[in-house]
Amino acid sequence: MTYYNWLWYHASRYWAWPLLPLSLLYRGALFLKTCVDRSNTPQRLSVPVIVVGNLSVGGTGKTPLVIYLVERLQARGIKVGVVSRGYRGSASGDLPVEVNDHTTPRMVGDEPQLIYQKTKCPIVISKKLARAAQLLIDKYDVELIVSDDGLQHRDLARTIEIAVVDGSRGFGNRYLLPAGPLREPLSRINHVTFVVINGALKSQSSDRFLTSHGRCYSMQMQATKLYTPVYDKYYPADHLTGQCVHACCALANPDRFFATLESLGMSLVKHAFKDHHVYSAADFKFSRKLPIVMTAKDGVKWMEIAEQGHKMDADAWILETQLQVDEGFEKELLTMLG
Repeated sequence: MTYYNWLWYHASRYWAWPLLPLSLLYRGALFLKTCVDRSNTPQRLSVPVIVVGNLSVGGTGKTPLVIYLVERLQARGIKVGVVSRGYRGSASGDLPVEVNDHTTPRMVGDEPQLIYQKTKCPIVISKKLARAAQLLIDKYDVELIVSDDGLQHRDLARTIEIAVVDGSRGFGNRYLLPAGPLREPLSRINHVTFVVINGALKSQSSDRFLTSHGRCYSMQMQATKLYTPVYDKYYPADHLTGQCVHACCALANPDRFFATLESLGMSLVKHAFKDHHVYSAADFKFSRKLPIVMTAKDGVKWMEIAEQGHKMDADAWILETQLQVDEGFEKELLTMLG
């Protein structure tokens, strides 16, 4: 856990007070950015746009929700395209880049590559989201755009905004960056279309604040199976029950992943890397010979290393999950889309 994670989510609020002047400067810059955004009309497309994002720094479960939305919409016969800024991808820039079978997480970012692998829908990354979305319309004739993490980027007009909140961490100390984890003031939550809470809320104050939103739903990640990429086989999620394993993840909230593995009866040697960490083969070389278990997002990077010719441990496993969202969310979403 980094110092900032401890400061934002676990320490008493007064530990962050020395950074509050910087948070005031950040708020001023945010105000100026908002003024600029309002003076520039966002590009409105010929198809509906759903933006999935969050108010706080780090992962909250946006990507699993994007995958869920794409799959549910595809099941209804809707042609969906996804845009992303391709965070930490070497190809991320103003020019649109398509994600496909030949791109890698290093090129386009781990999350866009994972979404493509799971859904096979057309995906384009670009820092100019409106440009990426227009390419999807022109080339693939998509009927709906889903933006993976675009809540703070207003160049693209949106039909629906969904804010995802990590239930176990909430909004931390509720300060703006850098004293706290917030990218925008908490009042922003009142202006999004839906709030989706990932897991059970552990903060009573957050519970009162969020559930007062008119369209608040919860989602849960359920472990479904273990996949061994070397042998291309699936096993039940509890296949490694009773065993000690190396638990590897590069997530903003690694404790959620570790708790899931422990609930499946595994004892863990924990390896928590920085969110979006770019793995090397050396990261998976451990002194103790144990099975290696990782998330699907880490798995796409593990397979990239293996495809580059590095000899990887054959006893490696990817935990597959399935997202369950409150009943009624999909129906209300489709009603609003018309």
